[in-house]
Amino acid sequence: MFPDSDIAKTFACGDDKTAYITKFGLAPHIKSELVSKINNGPFVLMFDESFNQTTKNKQLDLHIRFWEEEQVHSRYLGSKFMGHATAKDLLEQVKECVDQLELRSLVSISMDGPNVNWKFFELLQREHADQYGGAQLVVVGSCGLHTIRNAFKCGFTMWQLDKLLGAMHTFFQNVPARREDYTTVTKSKVFPLSFCGHRWVENLPVVERALAVWPSLLQYMDAVRTKKLPNPGTASFDTIAAALKDPLILAKLQFYMALPRTFNPFLKKYQTDEPVMPFLSKDLADLLRRFIKRELLQDITTLPLTRLDVADKNNWLHPQDIDIGLGAESILKSTKGVELKVLEFRRDCMQGLSNIVRKVQEKSPLKYPTVRQMACLDPSVMYRDPDRCKRQIKCLVQRFLQDKQLTGGVSAGDVILQQFEAFLSLESRSEEFLSF
Repeated sequence: MFPDSDIAKTFACGDDKTAYITKFGLAPHIKSELVSKINNGPFVLMFDESFNQTTKNKQLDLHIRFWEEEQVHSRYLGSKFMGHATAKDLLEQVKECVDQLELRSLVSISMDGPNVNWKFFELLQREHADQYGGAQLVVVGSCGLHTIRNAFKCGFTMWQLDKLLGAMHTFFQNVPARREDYTTVTKSKVFPLSFCGHRWVENLPVVERALAVWPSLLQYMDAVRTKKLPNPGTASFDTIAAALKDPLILAKLQFYMALPRTFNPFLKKYQTDEPVMPFLSKDLADLLRRFIKRELLQDITTLPLTRLDVADKNNWLHPQDIDIGLGAESILKSTKGVELKVLEFRRDCMQGLSNIVRKVQEKSPLKYPTVRQMACLDPSVMYRDPDRCKRQIKCLVQRFLQDKQLTGGVSAGDVILQQFEAFLSLESRSEEFLSF
C-alpha cells in the first residue's frame, strides 16, 4: 500500500486497533479540515433518519452541502443515535452535531417531509431568528424525490401489487426444496426479485422479472393444481393463486411497469451534487402535465398547476384516451369476454394517476416561491424569456434581503440585478443557452 516507506511496509495492526486509530486519530483531523472548509461560506444542512438494525436505535445522519473550487460539494458531517425523535429531540441532536459550524452562514435545510421534520424546521427558524437578528432560512419544501416515491406508492394501493410481488419473491426465498421443484418443472433457474416497499419507483426490475417468470410460475402452479407437486399451504402461495384468477393481472403489471419509465429520469437527474434547483419547477410541472387534460393546461402557470383539482372526474381524460403503455394495451386487445373489467381497469388507471398527481401536489416544492423563481437561472429560460427572468431574479433578491441572507444588503442586491441584466443581454443570447 505504501511502497515508498520501509516503516509502512512492516506496519500491522488488528481490526480493533485500526478502528481506534481511525476514529480517535484520523477522524478528528479530517472533520476539522471539513469544518474549516464549510465555515468559509454559505452552506445547506441535510439530514435524514432511519432505523439502525444493529443498534436498534434511530440513526440521524447529517450531511453538508457547500460551494468550493467552482463546484457544489456534499459531505458527511456526523451521526446521532436516538430513542425518542420528537421535533425538540431532533433540534437538540442536530445542534450538538453542528456545534463547530458558523450557523449564521446556514442558508436552508434539506429534509424529507414528515410532520415532525416540519415542526423541527419551525423550531429551528425561531431559534435562528432570535440568535441572528431576525435572519430566516430559505424555505424550498421537502425532498422532491421522497414526494415522487410516496406519490407513486399512493397510486397503486387498489391493486395490492406490492403484496403480489412480495409474495412471488418470498415464496421461493430460502426454500431449497421448493426452488428445486420449480426448476425441475419449468427448466428455469430464474426467480422473482425482492420488492422494496419504500422505493416503489425503483422496482422496475422487479416487475420486469415478474413478467419474465410469469409463464414459468403458471407451470409451477398448474403442477400444484394437478397434484404433481404438494400444496405448500402458505400465505404467499395463496396470494399468488388469487392473482392468477384475475384475467387482467398482467395488464396491471404492464401498466405499473410503464409508469416508472416516466418518473425514473426525473429521479436520476436530481440525485446529484450539481445545482439543479433551477430546473426543478419545469421538470415537476412537466410530470404533472402528463396526467391531466390538455385543454386544462393551456397557458397554465406553475402555481395554478399545483392547485388544479385532479380529484374532479370532469378533469380526467376519457378512459379510452388514457395512455396505459403499449404492453398493457396489447394484453387488453388479446383479452376477450371481460369488457366490463377492461373498462373498470382503465378507470382504475385514471384513479391511480389522479392519486399520484394529487400526492405530488400536496407535497410539491412548486408551492414555494423560491423554487419557482429559481427558474430564472435555467439557461433555456434565460434565452427564451429574459423579461420573466428579470422579474424572478428581482423576487429572489428581495426574498434573500427579507430573510437577511444576502451579505452586503440592498447595495449588494442592486449589483446582482445589474450584473444579471447585463448577463441576459450578452451571454445568454448564444445558441448554447437555447439548447441547454
